[in-house]
Amino acid sequence: MMEDRQLKRDAVDVFKMILAYMGDRTIRGRTEDKLALDITTKGWSTPVLRDEIYIQLCKQTTDNTRPYVSL
Repeated sequence: MMEDRQLKRDAVDVFKMILAYMGDRTIRGRTEDKLALDITTKGWSTPVLRDEIYIQLCKQTTDNTRPYVSL
């Protein structure tokens, strides 16, 4: 579990980017390619968030009712 406030904020920001990539949320000025790059860059630059990003991706894509999702 994350104790650092900045890491918690980063985890929430990454989750918002994942939602936007999946089409469940909109973020102005960011295309799918830019969102994917931002998510991977955040994971690459912050190793503590890598597991969190993986879990968020698993949760978001499991039992997703959308017939097509571009991953």
